[in-house]
Order: sequence, then C-alpha cells, then structure tokens
Amino acid sequence: MNARVLTAATGTPADATATPTPLRKDAARNRAAILTAARELFGGGRDVPMYEIGRRAGVGQATLYRHFSDRAAIVAAITREHVERIEANAAGNEGGDQAVVIVLQAGAEMLVCIHDLLGILREDATLAPILDELRQRMLIVLEATLNRCRGSDLLRDDVDANDLMLVLKMVNGALVGVSTAPERTAAAGRALDIATNGLRKQPAALRPPRPPRRLTEAKRR
Repeated sequence: MNARVLTAATGTPADATATPTPLRKDAARNRAAILTAARELFGGGRDVPMYEIGRRAGVGQATLYRHFSDRAAIVAAITREHVERIEANAAGNEGGDQAVVIVLQAGAEMLVCIHDLLGILREDATLAPILDELRQRMLIVLEATLNRCRGSDLLRDDVDANDLMLVLKMVNGALVGVSTAPERTAAAGRALDIATNGLRKQPAALRPPRPPRRLTEAKRR
C-alpha cells in the first residue's frame, strides 16, 4: 500500500523512507506548544480554528503555519503520536497470555482520546491515506503481538490480527454520541470487555461456528 506519510515537522506527505530534519530547540519547543494547545482545545470539541490553536500555544500565525499547514496536519500529528506510543510499548512487551489484551487496552485508551480527531480526518476524502497509514501501523503491531502469544491458553486458535482490529472498531463505535471523557472511558472499557470475551478460548460445545471467510471480509469492508 502506498500510504501517505507525514513529516514530523509539518504533517505534510513525505517519502516513508525519508529521515525528518531535526528541529532547532526553539522550533521544537514551538511545535510541542502547538500540539499541547491543540490537544487541550480539541478536548472540548472538533470546531477549533487554527488561530485559536496559535493563540493558546503563544505563537504567531506565521510560526503556526510553518509547522502545520492546516488543522488536519495537526490532527494527523496528534494521532500518529498515539500510535507511536503503542508501537513503542508493544515492542517492549515480551509476550505472555495478556500481551494482546494489554495492546488492545492501549488501543481503546487511544480511541477515547482521538475519537473526534479521527472524525476530522474522515471529513476530507483526500486525507484517507493518513487513516490508511494509521490502520496499517496498528495492524502490524497487533499481528506482531498476536504472533508472540500463539500457543497461549488465553486466545482462540483462529483469532487473527484483523479480528483484533475489528475489536478496536467496535470500541470506536461504542464512543459515537458519547461526549464526556469519563463516559467515553466507561463505554470503551465495557465494549472492550465484551469484545475480548469473544477472543478467549471456550469449550468446543459452547463455541459458535466461525462464519465463512467471504462473509467476514464483507463485514469488515
């Protein structure tokens, strides 16, 4: 897949193999201030104009637009930070029965934080490659974690990375229409608990038959 990748500094498309140019200390400080301000403001809803982010960050409009071309670039940078954190945590996880559950919990916590931000990305069809990139990175993390847990007594033998991604989609769906952070945390936790029960090994007599693969893939689309 030719997913569009964003540079660390601007959030604009770049070659996935390119190494971002390190920022000067003052530039890095301004970028961090912009992202902190954006997180705070987006916590109150989607309708946050660029000038308000710059004002909260204490930077001028020229500095703001030098780092991020538009709101979508800021949103992409914030969401990528969450994915990068999950990637780092998963890489340091040695496996074990609970490794998949731990990664799914981290994914659910991420969705609580970025549910509205994903909505902003979905509003513009030209930003679809960004969403595709995030999904692919999460799939890689989920597959690697699942492979380390193969043979455990916790998960069904037929579970794959797409099933784990489906769990996270169910969690994200449970957040629709839920406005406050405490309510979202509760809804995400409940949805994750119910969904992960379907991943656990069950006695054969109690296990429903797995639907045909073609039907499963159609539902995911």
